[in-house]
Amino acid sequence: MFGFTVFYSYIAFSQYFLIWYANIPEETIWFGYRIADDFLPLTYLLCLGRFPLPFFFLLPRAVKRNAWTLGIVASWILFMEFVDMYWVIQPVLAHHHAMASGDHHMTMHLGPLDALTLVGVLGVFLAAFGWALGRKALIPVKDPRIAESIKFENF
Repeated sequence: MFGFTVFYSYIAFSQYFLIWYANIPEETIWFGYRIADDFLPLTYLLCLGRFPLPFFFLLPRAVKRNAWTLGIVASWILFMEFVDMYWVIQPVLAHHHAMASGDHHMTMHLGPLDALTLVGVLGVFLAAFGWALGRKALIPVKDPRIAESIKFENF
């Protein structure tokens, strides 16, 4: 998780820097939609929630060795991934809706279709994951040193 947090931040910053430095209007409008109106707080949330918070939370060794705290940070990273996907898709739809209605204020909204899509995708993923999980053993059952491996604690 730590490595992918750093990698994602590197990719996101590189994309932003390249678009900013090139200063091509067709490209910069992509960020223009995301810093306008209701989407600016979401942009700030992504800037803080995708890198600094998980990065500094995952630095101590104790956090990574405790299943409960690791589960919290994993849930946060997963939540931020959903926020990021919403941030990538929704501003363009809100812009087109605002232009079609004659209003120049882009509003952010979550509708029943958004929730249903999330439930459907998660349902398919969990069903496939559960099916694959039941087909194979989770531990090497024929390993002669399995009992020793299970009791091992690395300090």
